[in-house]
This record gives sequence, structure tokens and C-alpha cells, in this order.
Amino acid sequence: MSLLTLTPSKQFTPKYVDLARDLMREIAAGPLKVGDRLGTEQEISRRFSLSRVTVRQALELMEKEGYVTRRRARGTFVARVVEPARQFGLSGGRVLLVCSNEQRCHSDEDSAFCTVLRAIEQSLAQRHFAVQILSVGQNPRDDRQRLASLLARDELKAVLSIGPCLEPYADLLTDVKVVTSCSFYPTAFPWVGDDVALASYQSVRHLLDHGHRQIAMLCGSWIDGAAFASFADGFLRAMEEGAASPDRALMMHAYPGESLEELAIATLSRREAPTAVFCENSRVCQAVIKAASQLGLLIPGDLSVVGYGQNVCEIHEPVAITAYVPETAKVGEHAVALLSDLIVGKVQKSDPIVVPGRLVERSSVATLGR
Repeated sequence: MSLLTLTPSKQFTPKYVDLARDLMREIAAGPLKVGDRLGTEQEISRRFSLSRVTVRQALELMEKEGYVTRRRARGTFVARVVEPARQFGLSGGRVLLVCSNEQRCHSDEDSAFCTVLRAIEQSLAQRHFAVQILSVGQNPRDDRQRLASLLARDELKAVLSIGPCLEPYADLLTDVKVVTSCSFYPTAFPWVGDDVALASYQSVRHLLDHGHRQIAMLCGSWIDGAAFASFADGFLRAMEEGAASPDRALMMHAYPGESLEELAIATLSRREAPTAVFCENSRVCQAVIKAASQLGLLIPGDLSVVGYGQNVCEIHEPVAITAYVPETAKVGEHAVALLSDLIVGKVQKSDPIVVPGRLVERSSVATLGR
């Protein structure tokens, strides 16, 4: 396995290989030169929020290929620097791909983040752009310094972010082309993504069409205010169009440290309990399923469930869950197409581009009154 083989594949690579590639990109981007210290296992582990085992595996791979040397109690040092053009085998220039540490280090292979990442890497490679990944969020001061250093490189053509992680650095990005790919409208940059307000709207309309009026919306503690507001907008619009009175007490998200299952139990145990629930993602769906089981509720006989996200389609017990599935790969492809158009001057600015998803009907929604 070579670090120079950066062509994306359908199989998601191990985290230590991803880390090795990230470190190689940093070395290629400068300002490190042969003999400079890269850091200790502990320092790299802390910076990337990865285990020391993962860091050790990455450094062993890099050492095996001759790019670094490791010295006991002193750290890891650059042994060889590869020119960016040779490293990537591409000639269109470099695109900086920015994401959060949380996304980069803790996403499953089949998550929306990994799907859009693969699509972006493949689309950039097809357009002959090299990719450098920057994870931010662990240390804002260090992140700002690293971003400023990377932006100063002549071969950098543009910046593409997965998720709304660029806003704190907007002042650094005034002279570079930027596109954001995420699931709700950010404020500062051209945007491509799945509109979660449309997702909640279509999901709730589906429940209303099956006779439900007392509908809950549950989200996890990880959701931020803008995303929750977008989900809520679609939820409320559907309820109002369906002549149903929305109970805002049923529009909930867990707080940090709060159990999703306990939140679901409390919601389903209300005096006027919901007959249906819209869940933000598969983890919320699983919590609702467990809560319903503890309360003796059958799905869909006593409780109908609709979830958001591709992973919801992996849930088959006790029944297959109906899901609104975003076209995540297409979001990545459209984001790269827009970025490419901005780079070559084909467009000067862009309105938000929404890539609609689709409702996949399965077995978790019952029609009331039958």
C-alpha cells in the first residue's frame, strides 16, 4: 500500500492510512523541510483527536516508505519531501478540503460525511485537482494559523468545506474561491446541500397523509441551532398546511449528556402522547425503537416512525423504517462542479443549490383509522 496512491476507492481506508495521507499533505504543502520535527505520537494524537495506536500505525507506514524517521524520546522528523505535483500526479492545482475533527475522526464508513468525502475526492480527481484535507475545531488558534499558512501557498486554487466549519475564519477567505457543502444554509459562502427543512416537511406530510396529527420531532444533542431550526421550519410548515396544531413541546433535542432513550421515553409517555415521530437520524430512530419496546408500544401499530438519512435504511428490526434519504454523493459532485466553475470564472457567484432527496416508504408507518 503506497501513500502516493491517492485515487479514492469505494472502500473506505483505515484511519491510520487517512492520517498518514494527511501528514504527507502537510509536509508537501510546507513549510516543513528535511530534518524538521513533525511531532511526537502524543502531540499528533492530541492534534488529530486520534488514539496513539492509530498515530503509531500511521508513522510506521510513513517510516517504511522513507518519508519520516523516528527517534526515541525526541519525536518524528521529516526524511523526504515529495513535490506536490509528483505526490498527487495531478496538474489542476490544489483544493483545500476543510472539515471538523469530529467528522473526520468519528464518522462511520457509511455515514453521510464519508459518502460526501468520497464523492468530492473522486470529482476533484476527475478534474485534475489535488486534495489537501484540514480538520478544524480542536484548537481554534492553531487552526487559524494552519489555515493562513495553507492559503499563502501559490498552488492553492480554492477551499471546499464539508459542514459549516469555515465561518470563524471568514476574514481569511476573502481572496479565495470557497464553496460549502452541508445540510442547511450557512451565511457567508456559496452553498450546495440537502435542504433538511424539505426533508422534515416531506416526512411529516407523509405522516399527515396517513392520518397522524399528534407528531413529535426528536433530534440528538450534537445538532446545532441552525440545523435544528431548519428541521423545525419544515416540520411546522407541514403541520400548518395539514391543518394540524403543532405541539412545540414535542419538538425536542437532547442536551449534552442526556440519554436519547430517556428523552424518547419521556416524549412517548406524555398524557397526549404522539402517534408518530420524525427522527433526525438513525441513532435517534434506534433510541425511539428501544423506548417504544420498553413501553410496550408496537411499531407501526401504536407508533409510526420516519427517519432522516441513508443509515435509517439499515434498520430492519422490529420493522423496516421509512426514511427520507438525501442524495449525499450528488451533493459532493455538485459542490465540486460549482467550485470548478468559480475557479475558471464561468460563474462569479451562486445562489444556494439544493439537491433534493427522496422519501423511501417501508413498513414503519400505519394509517390511523384502519
